[in-house]
Amino acid sequence: MEENTLHPARKLLLGQLIAYLLLAVAVVVGFESDFLEVGACAQDVFVKYQVLMLMEVLTICFIPLALKMFGLSAVRRRLKADRVRGLVLFGSCRLAMIGVPLVANTILYYMSMSVAYGYMAIIGGLCFTFVYPSIGRCINETNIGE
Repeated sequence: MEENTLHPARKLLLGQLIAYLLLAVAVVVGFESDFLEVGACAQDVFVKYQVLMLMEVLTICFIPLALKMFGLSAVRRRLKADRVRGLVLFGSCRLAMIGVPLVANTILYYMSMSVAYGYMAIIGGLCFTFVYPSIGRCINETNIGE
């Protein structure tokens, strides 16, 4: 019975995950089909270096935090107070922490042709498998199964 209350939240989170992946695929298709110009900002080395360092720091910080987020005590307290709303809030935040750098790294890879962005985008895509919003994960993370 309580499991049914999580289905709308799960559908919303699944829609967000699919949207991030489709956006990244659309970027790849746009650049690979020459609709968008590949290597548009490959000349400015200083800006390229600064953006690369920023994206590396964001990716290195956001991914572990996103994977560990539901284990934090503040998040657990919020989930106990309102399970469905907390799941949507923190689940959306977690997906954004992985999805936004994924899309940004994909765009930056094609704009600069630096493989570091490509690797970070691949890592972000792989991390979606660890936060896939299955109904079992939603139940487990909200402690309804206890």
